[in-house]
Amino acid sequence: MKAKYVSDYLPNQNVDDVFLVVRKEIRPKKQGGDFIFTVLADRTGAITAFLWDNVDVFRAKFDVDQFVHVIGMTKEFNNATQITIHKIRRVEPDQVELDDFIRKSHRDTDQSYAALLDGIDREVADPFLRRLLLDIFGEPELQARFKQCPAAKALHHAYIGGLLDHTLSVMQLCVRICQHYPFLNKSMLLAGAALHDIGKLDELVWGKSIDYTDEGRLVGHITMEAILLDRRISAIPDFPADLRMELLHLVISHHRELEFGSPKRPKTLEALALSYLDDLDAKLGTFLEAIQQAGESDHWTPYNTNLQRFIYRRSVAEDKPAEGVGADE
Repeated sequence: MKAKYVSDYLPNQNVDDVFLVVRKEIRPKKQGGDFIFTVLADRTGAITAFLWDNVDVFRAKFDVDQFVHVIGMTKEFNNATQITIHKIRRVEPDQVELDDFIRKSHRDTDQSYAALLDGIDREVADPFLRRLLLDIFGEPELQARFKQCPAAKALHHAYIGGLLDHTLSVMQLCVRICQHYPFLNKSMLLAGAALHDIGKLDELVWGKSIDYTDEGRLVGHITMEAILLDRRISAIPDFPADLRMELLHLVISHHRELEFGSPKRPKTLEALALSYLDDLDAKLGTFLEAIQQAGESDHWTPYNTNLQRFIYRRSVAEDKPAEGVGADE
């Protein structure tokens, strides 16, 4: 078991522990020679680390996706804690507890998936959309992968089970916004919410760390989703053409802006609502993770490069177990 987690480190502390290497670069020093820049991680987060001396001795000693034992010292730079490495050596996987390094959802994935299926069955009134969703999400192989898949490589819900947490949360938001805006087509909105990131199953690969597949880098989850949906819809007799077109539009436009990787901007009420609810859940998830990983030493988190800001800390209510999609109605 690890002696100390990344989230617990403060400046000016000794480091003598095991980490997972998620990034490694050999960079030139201004005055000549090289140094090693690396990012070390465990289940609580990641921390940058630098090896300035004896680079030729250590450069071949470790690589990305390997466990390492690090001896060094923490320091503060640009309002963030980082590690100066004095010694580093590779550690075999059978010498570590994998649960110390792999971030997982704290929710019961079986319970969350049951809530997703129940929400589809109870809240999606359109018979064609309900059949499509239950056909897809009822497959045992897909269920097993959906319970494990992260929602992203690094930004939001980037942990085992993150895709399920994010998808269920967006579906719950959709039910609530339909109560406030009854003119929205709830069946269409929920179908888009359930399917908007299903391409992540093939875009990402996960294990000790999270990365993109070749197909994920070349094609991307949005295009992969459109191909999947077109194939699955074609297998349902008499599926209405306009329903197919609107559902594909929700999935294709859910990133909202062209500069955010969206092939199309939202052009229906439901597509617009989905794009904002997806973004809201992703942003709040990113904020919450930054706060939880910052420790309790200050009122502010370290500077978050993804969000390009500091985040003011306060007490955060304990997260609840997964509720049903329409649980409060």
